[in-house]
Amino acid sequence: MCKNNGTRRRASKKGVTRRDVIRYGVASSLGIAALGPLGKGILQEASGAPLPNHKRCVVIYCYGGYDGLNMVVPHGVQAYYDRRPNIAIDSIDTLDIGHTGYGLNPGLQAMKDVHDDPVRGNQLAVFQKVGYPDDDLSHFNSQDFYSWGVRNGFGNLTIPESGWIGRFADAYTTDSLGAVSVGVGRPLDMEGSSVNPLMVDRLTSFEFDEDNEYEANHQLRIDAVQSILAGYSGSGGLDDGAQQALQQAHDLTNQIQMAVDNYTPPAAGQPQYPGSEPGRDLEDIMRMIQAGFDTKIFYTGFGGWDNHSNLINAMGFRIGRLNDALAAFIAHCQALNIWDDMLICIESEFGRRIFENGSFGDDHGHGNVFFAMGGGVNGGYYGPDLTTNEMENNNWLGYDIDFRDIRKEMINDWFGGDGDQILPEPQEINQNLGYLL
Repeated sequence: MCKNNGTRRRASKKGVTRRDVIRYGVASSLGIAALGPLGKGILQEASGAPLPNHKRCVVIYCYGGYDGLNMVVPHGVQAYYDRRPNIAIDSIDTLDIGHTGYGLNPGLQAMKDVHDDPVRGNQLAVFQKVGYPDDDLSHFNSQDFYSWGVRNGFGNLTIPESGWIGRFADAYTTDSLGAVSVGVGRPLDMEGSSVNPLMVDRLTSFEFDEDNEYEANHQLRIDAVQSILAGYSGSGGLDDGAQQALQQAHDLTNQIQMAVDNYTPPAAGQPQYPGSEPGRDLEDIMRMIQAGFDTKIFYTGFGGWDNHSNLINAMGFRIGRLNDALAAFIAHCQALNIWDDMLICIESEFGRRIFENGSFGDDHGHGNVFFAMGGGVNGGYYGPDLTTNEMENNNWLGYDIDFRDIRKEMINDWFGGDGDQILPEPQEINQNLGYLL
């Protein structure tokens, strides 16, 4: 955090420079992770209320590779129990999802509630055996494939090396608020975009530390930045670009602070956001939604899913955090009447081995379970049933759904775009899943 040392309130005599931008923008915790050519579009002003009829998607990435076989339990296949004598989940404890032989992990009650909604009907999609060609059991490689939306490199493609959300942002948004990541640093998914999607750790980082001379952090920030802007004397080139970047950073900070100040939390009696990730990150996303930003894709996530040992307890802890965060966010969306325009997608880089290891955990595999839920989701089970043969004889599950088909359908049917433009790499498996109404 930047502390005022008595020298940084003086107006610049020779024009603002990129160093000033970094000093007052990034080092001063304005929350902007990347400052580049911010001139593609003028920042949209927040309206102060959730935009009506505005389609949004929240992507929650579970880093580490969660165990899909214990997320959606194939209790109808005996080999699941034979190969997991200590880490399998009893069928009687699973939550029914209306597909014979399968049930949700008992900790995923929030998903079960979306499935069982008495008014809206089933709005939970479960995707079985999701993956990509030529399985790769490396966390880093697999995460990169999902972030790029590309399996075999960019050499033969007509797109630059970039993240899939970055390409989406360039095609379908106009400024840095069109796509936003919260709580995950600089995800590769956002890289390569000319609109510089906003990447923020916490919305509350959009302020200065308290200074002895200034009791109000907000006023200190305004004085410091406006002093630089007032002293700008550049006539072109780097100075102009830096001045524009700083001005946009300042404007954005004011809007983010407004979102924090005017946020209305869930009402008493409604599920409350946990103070840990991903609950606090989903609450920050809700702050931006309530403020009226026109963001289309929010990206967040949390780690700890690489459970090589003590799977039941370790995974149960993470599932509890995910469930509690989802329960609060879903109820909040419904209370604000924005659920019909919300799509939540949950991903992880790979599944686990079918059999348990000697530490009561399991090791890296491939095919996995993904989820989608929201007001426009055609709920159901998508993908093949698991067979006795593959559960008895394979080390891990293969894939029957290419992850890009889930995303293409989101781009095509949810946002009205062209998924093949954003994800152009040829696929050996292509299918229209039909999970969106």
